[in-house]
Amino acid sequence: AGYLHFDFELRRPAALTKADVNARLKECAYAAVWALYEPRPLQEEKKAVTTHELGFEGEDWDYVLERRRAEVKDVLAVETARALGLEREDVLEVEVDAVPRSLIAFVTVRHPSLLSDRQVEETLARCEYRKLWALYETRPLESSVLMRRFEGDDWDLVVDNNRRKLEDAFSRETAAALGVSPRQVVLLDCRVGSLLMVFKVLGCAMSDAEITERTEAHPYDEVYALYRPRIRSFECVDAAVPRGFRADADEVWTRSRVEFEGEDWDYVLAMREADLLRAFSNATAEAFGVDEDHVRDVSARYVAGNLHFDFELRRPAALTKADVNARLKECAYAAVWALYEPRPLQEEKKAVTTHELGFEGEDWDYVLERRRAEVKDVLAVETARALGLEREDVLEVEVDAVPRSLIAFVTVRHPSLLSDRQVEETLARCEYRKLWALYETRPLESSVLMRRFEGDDWDLVVDNNRRKLEDAFSRETAAALGVSPRQVVLLDCRVGSLLMVFKVLGCAMSDAEITERTEAHPYDEVYALYRPRIRSFECVDAAVPRGFRADADEVWTRSRVEFEGEDWDYVLAMREADLLRAFSNATAEAFGVDEDHVRDVSARYVAGNLHFDFELRRPAALTKADVNARLKECAYAAVWALYEPRPLQEEKKAVTTHELGFEGEDWDYVLERRRAEVKDVLAVETARALGLEREDVLEVEVDAVPRSLIAFVTVRHPSLLSDRQVEETLARCEYRKLWALYETRPLESSGAVRPRLIVAEEVEAELDSITFLRNALRRARRERDEYLALLDPLLGLRGERQRILDSLDAA
Repeated sequence: AGYLHFDFELRRPAALTKADVNARLKECAYAAVWALYEPRPLQEEKKAVTTHELGFEGEDWDYVLERRRAEVKDVLAVETARALGLEREDVLEVEVDAVPRSLIAFVTVRHPSLLSDRQVEETLARCEYRKLWALYETRPLESSVLMRRFEGDDWDLVVDNNRRKLEDAFSRETAAALGVSPRQVVLLDCRVGSLLMVFKVLGCAMSDAEITERTEAHPYDEVYALYRPRIRSFECVDAAVPRGFRADADEVWTRSRVEFEGEDWDYVLAMREADLLRAFSNATAEAFGVDEDHVRDVSARYVAGNLHFDFELRRPAALTKADVNARLKECAYAAVWALYEPRPLQEEKKAVTTHELGFEGEDWDYVLERRRAEVKDVLAVETARALGLEREDVLEVEVDAVPRSLIAFVTVRHPSLLSDRQVEETLARCEYRKLWALYETRPLESSVLMRRFEGDDWDLVVDNNRRKLEDAFSRETAAALGVSPRQVVLLDCRVGSLLMVFKVLGCAMSDAEITERTEAHPYDEVYALYRPRIRSFECVDAAVPRGFRADADEVWTRSRVEFEGEDWDYVLAMREADLLRAFSNATAEAFGVDEDHVRDVSARYVAGNLHFDFELRRPAALTKADVNARLKECAYAAVWALYEPRPLQEEKKAVTTHELGFEGEDWDYVLERRRAEVKDVLAVETARALGLEREDVLEVEVDAVPRSLIAFVTVRHPSLLSDRQVEETLARCEYRKLWALYETRPLESSGAVRPRLIVAEEVEAELDSITFLRNALRRARRERDEYLALLDPLLGLRGERQRILDSLDAA
């Protein structure tokens, strides 16, 4: 009750009275004790870190992740945190992957340890993730990446000066050739040499071959109208004299071009452009015997396997253009060629691909619980080594433990010449020895077991000597079982009577045998630590609190009163403040004193009894026996008035799943449009039928099969209600609100929808025909049996039943 109590024994001179002892205790400052006091930090609440899998159906999540992976992960983190009442930073990690027809996400969250894994998963299952679904979009119908080539060496001038007009003209003319909108033509790249336009077409039903055929046949007059060829190589023209320059009368400026052939000039130009320009200017000036300032406006660019230098030359007027071209052709340009070098191997193009790996093993889930980060890092390192890559070329590693296996998805950046198949074959040959070195089997362990030790005052031992208690229990349990104390894992230590909750690792005994041996063991060391407090209705003099001056004829006495009743724990949990107030008032009234004469009242539930511990300020003339007598005589009517048995809903609960079926040709159409409403209405009506709350319907799964809606509802209900009773109750429910949502498929849409559904079934059958047929047969038989079960009470005749059975089989 907001106080720290020290109980102790003091060996004192007989001549020193209790009043003297209390006076000295009151005078003591206890400075060293107060120096240890500090408020609890906010982070004192214990936290747990758990990982949970989420699934979201959708054909095009891979398309969404390609475009908005970062947003998807961030929205998942924000909505998960909000659903659990956590901060954003409590969502430690989010991993996402698109698998066929679904998005799979693994969210790692830090939450209060009192929140169990199951509670977290149920909360996340109820979360609608609306902001995530707002990011979802279907993949537009689109062609492959296509190209259209336009001949000509000088398209770079158009791209540099009129790129916008060029792109607009190409989009318009391509759209005209295909009969679509220019907005449906998506330009991806524009490459020069000859001009190569790289594009896609969206929302066009034509095949790639037909699109290519039409665009090749189209004249593209608007595009060609933009083309302006430059002056050819070694062709020179007189150039305008720059403003402010006064050339000699016998000199003119001439524009020329020189080309150098070589596939890797683009690499050299990117790496050493300034050196190239300097070397070319010097060599050209030297070839004409002029100063470097006679060569100006030098530029270099790479075009279709050649390096082009464009420049202006100040030459004597007597030197003809033919003479200029001749000298340029004769110049060796040794300094320029000295800069040429082939591109290094790592300059080759890269591709990014994702590959699935599998490693069999019963206990990978146990390994990931303990060493997930190491597993991911080792997978990355060994994958890189197997492919001859750097560690940073393994861009992402996602891991998950499925029954009897570890599944990993590794995303790698590798040379584009290395095909997907070559990568997968290389990884299949890799032994992943360092990964297997991390593998360890889950230690052999017992279930969660308990050993009870009788006694009401074990809380004193737990509070003051918990470490000794745990060590003693571990040692004695190990001795009873013949194992090491390290193999005894203590999970919890609960007081009332003392209940030790534990597991035993690496012990081949059954749970029953462990329980039998520990129950038979005396546990002398544990019991040696037990010290009972003063018993009920026994009172002792208590130290007077600092700052309090008691009258000479009054003393403080500590006492306890007990109330028997199995449901006091429920009452204490619901109305603790009322209980403490009622007890204080009744005690003060029993002794004819004010309420401030009763202090430090605390209540706790122990082994079927409610215990009140308190201190009473009483006249010194009143003996302890008198105090106990008055406490026993007090009726405590106000306390008993608060007692009530726990309500029925406190009883044990069971969680069961039940299948429901609703006939109808067009449930698939209803689910496409109103799936969320169907699930919510099913939950509400199921809860109402069973007399439960809405939140007791934990999960609803729905699926449309031919001519029916199948639903699986998972409900939490009183354990006294059997599965059969639940199913009979649900069978009687009419589900009127659900049927109110049902609507038939409009005639104008039936032709468009049905072929798509048939194709989906054909694809499923092709992927796994045996499983598909088995499921279809199982559903048909179940529907038949349910139908006959409904008819049996009406028909009553075995022969009629058999006739219907035969006719259904024949159909």
